[in-house]
Amino acid sequence: MNSPHALYGTLRRGGALHHAYRIDECPFIGEAELPGLALAVCPGEGFPRAVPREGSIVKAELYRLPPRMAEAVRAMEEAAGYVLEPAKAISGGEYEDVLVFMHRGPWRDCELLAGGDWADFKGFKPL
Repeated sequence: MNSPHALYGTLRRGGALHHAYRIDECPFIGEAELPGLALAVCPGEGFPRAVPREGSIVKAELYRLPPRMAEAVRAMEEAAGYVLEPAKAISGGEYEDVLVFMHRGPWRDCELLAGGDWADFKGFKPL
């Protein structure tokens, strides 16, 4: 079976794009943490970037995306400068292979979010 997608930003439950991309129709596996990554918010952007940062974590939700939905999400993310990469997540105390969209643009002038939780930063609660 394919690795689940780890969604950490606007595609999470309660996020701006969760319903638009029909993520609510996909099998939800659970919440997870992505070690070795941080969330960066850059000036003028309304979405987070997952960037490598040792000692940090990103809060995410794991989903099994059917092929058509996975392709639609991939196209949207790639148009915004993201690349789908394999990663490790911690879910239920176990490591799991996942897929995560990483941003490859510069982020040095961006704010790193303490705690790595986009929902907390934006003030929405995952449903």
